[in-house]
Amino acid sequence: MLFIWSIQFYSSYNLTNSYDYLEHVFNTITDINPRYKEPYIVGSWIMALEAGDVGMSMRLLQKGAKNMKDEWIFDYECGYYAYKYLKDYGMAEKFFEKAAANPSAPPLIRRKQAHMVYMKDDLKYAYELWLDIYKKAKDTLERRAAHNHLHQIKFEMDKKWLEQKIHFFKLTYNRYPHDLDQLVRAGLAAKIPKDLSGKDYVYTPQTGKVTAKKVFRWKRSF
Repeated sequence: MLFIWSIQFYSSYNLTNSYDYLEHVFNTITDINPRYKEPYIVGSWIMALEAGDVGMSMRLLQKGAKNMKDEWIFDYECGYYAYKYLKDYGMAEKFFEKAAANPSAPPLIRRKQAHMVYMKDDLKYAYELWLDIYKKAKDTLERRAAHNHLHQIKFEMDKKWLEQKIHFFKLTYNRYPHDLDQLVRAGLAAKIPKDLSGKDYVYTPQTGKVTAKKVFRWKRSF
């Protein structure tokens, strides 16, 4: 009854102080029945989306995670809030990792974790996670998502490595190489890497920049 009342009360937008006791209300509801899942979820929505207090929302969700260790949704929701509103990719990764470890968690959450590792620029670890997801993929959608991430991550690692070699070349010869193969001829590289599909990267000799024919712009810098 208190939960039903809370939904009705927080649907009234004409009250100026409606959020003063928000956390207390939902703590009371979840103290009465600690394993009643819906108040944790609905309460967290009101706290984050209506009251604009993500920290309060995550405290309620973690209370749910503590009281219902068999549920993955609470850690997943915390991961989403950390990513969407706090832009804290490291925190989001930890929550998604915890949620994904739950036996009942869907495969999507592991992909969320891997993407957070990528977003915080841990490219080597992100590549390992996505490669494992690709190998274990059970459907075309999951396999394609993993392939796209592997393609982009390999490009970013290769780009960083190639542009370091190009920088050394410019310091030595006071110009950019005419093509990437000049890095090999100059002894700066044993061979020139290709993208995940085996295609050559696109090189601009006027600027010394390297790009791929297909780029996924999950980061604004690419």
